[in-house]
Amino acid sequence: MNLVWRINCPYCGYQYEIDLEDYVVDVSSNEREMGAETEYTIECEEYECDNCEKKFGIQGSVWEYPEGAYNDSDIEIIELENGDN
Repeated sequence: MNLVWRINCPYCGYQYEIDLEDYVVDVSSNEREMGAETEYTIECEEYECDNCEKKFGIQGSVWEYPEGAYNDSDIEIIELENGDN
């Protein structure tokens, strides 16, 4: 499954395409009717915006079900700096 994601900087709004596969910290699966449902747990503690140079984090999960198909996601962007700087 493709884990390239569009992410906006929480400070300046600059948009990125980030390969979340680089930040997968855990993969788990369980069997369902149409095969395995796979959860990819994402954790990026610090990502620096190329535009405003402020740092933010990315965390959450992406689910694949059935195999090879996007099912759902819960990706959160976390501000790590004061947005007024």
